Amino acid sequence: MRKLIAFLGGLSLMSSIGISTVGCVDQNDQDVFVLKTDIGQTVDSFNKMDVIDYYFPWYSANDSFAMTEIVINFKSETKSYGQKPGFVQVYLKQLIEGLRMKPDQEKYNAPSIPAGVWKNIGWWDYTNDRPKDL
Repeated sequence: MRKLIAFLGGLSLMSSIGISTVGCVDQNDQDVFVLKTDIGQTVDSFNKMDVIDYYFPWYSANDSFAMTEIVINFKSETKSYGQKPGFVQVYLKQLIEGLRMKPDQEKYNAPSIPAGVWKNIGWWDYTNDRPKDL
């Protein structure tokens, strides 16, 4: 019985050490942003520090078959991801929270994002009746 308890105690200790080791995050991983669709498919991954700005030239906010076009300007290039499945709010929330940057719709004469989208992702300032500041 003592051997069993000692074995289980050792196993417990090893598993807790294993969990703490697996839980460590490399500093470089924190600089990488992974853009995903609403069903979790990876669209792209890139270094957050390379992003200048982004915008949505076209999106469908109310359709049952939603599509969103995304353009991200990097220091070295501009990438257009074309029309990706999912509502604009899925991508908007990811990009705001991951990059700590709002889209620059006005700069690129892109359609403004409706208040309902901002409200759905929790980025609406009800006091000032506009999207929240970062």
